[in-house]
Amino acid sequence: MQKIIMESLCRYVKYLLVILIYTGISEAQTDFLLDTNTIYTAAALGQKYPAVTFGGSRYFSFWIDSRGGITDDSLHLYGCRVTPQGIVM
Repeated sequence: MQKIIMESLCRYVKYLLVILIYTGISEAQTDFLLDTNTIYTAAALGQKYPAVTFGGSRYFSFWIDSRGGITDDSLHLYGCRVTPQGIVM
């Protein structure tokens, strides 16, 4: 059951990340189902290796982002905090 919840949250968080990063909206609701192995953003180049963890009171979603280029010094770690209700903080 927890795996299903985490997979659903991961899909939801990935959609919210697009909204948060590119429009500045801090929360949204959607039934839009996304592939759990893909990050969906409007950023150039690639975003990969998404992960979600729970810290006792909130989730943290993070991923590797290469929008600044594809060399090692251009890769950055992006992330966001998410409440158990799905609100991006």
